[in-house]
Amino acid sequence: MDGSNNESKDKPSPPDYPEKIHARILSWCERNYIYLRVGIMSRMLPAFGQEGICRFGRRSVIKFSKIGSAEAANIEYIARNTTIPVPRIQDVIVIKGDTYTIMDYIDGTELENVWWDLYAEQHRGIFEDLKNYISQMRSLRPPNPGRVECADGTGIYDPRLPCSPYPPFPSVKDFHDELGHRYVLNVEAHREAWPQFQAIKERNYQTKFTHSDIAPRNILVKNGKIAAIVDWETAGWYPEYWEYTRWEDSNYNSDKAWHDAREEIMDRYPDELWAEHYLGGVFIRL
Repeated sequence: MDGSNNESKDKPSPPDYPEKIHARILSWCERNYIYLRVGIMSRMLPAFGQEGICRFGRRSVIKFSKIGSAEAANIEYIARNTTIPVPRIQDVIVIKGDTYTIMDYIDGTELENVWWDLYAEQHRGIFEDLKNYISQMRSLRPPNPGRVECADGTGIYDPRLPCSPYPPFPSVKDFHDELGHRYVLNVEAHREAWPQFQAIKERNYQTKFTHSDIAPRNILVKNGKIAAIVDWETAGWYPEYWEYTRWEDSNYNSDKAWHDAREEIMDRYPDELWAEHYLGGVFIRL
């Protein structure tokens, strides 16, 4: 057998990333058409409460972002590989360096606006569906295990990280260092927290696909059922505990049932949650 074949056989294959989304740069005429259409639609159709997103037609919405096309890549990845309901991406465009994502309009209402109108049985059904959706995300195979990044291999966005979107992290350790773990372990004033942070440092975390911001404001419902999960800009491959620890911050304004549900629908990571709380007292966190 040819030795070169053996060499190529032993060589690891490159990460199996989904095809990157290339945002279109518009001409002057196209830009003016977009501005005009947004202006007309904002007067004809009801506006959304979320900043940076508005109707773009009876079947479309347009979302403004300064973090590139990562959210669109995350949504398309989830749409192809799970049964999680998400908006269909129609187009991604760039205007003066900013990214605009055009996606399907979902006929539904933000869950936070109707939560108290739903029956207890409907609440349970929503949590059961979320448990299934989170399980599907966690069962996905990362193209580059251990690397913290978006679905397409680009950097993640987290409001707590400076200069987000942040470049991809080669490892969970690098991600932890940027979050402040290394700082805590090297400052005498935080000696009391050293055992917990050292234990986390010695653990070998898998990376799991994570939404990072699951809360009623990002869930659209119709007839008491989930119609879509939206706002995937902070999603990506994170250490396995990330969905669990971010749940509390994402649901800061949610009913107590949401905080209780976390313990039922996800694997528990009490040590990592403690560390996140501790970091919140050391650094300014959102």
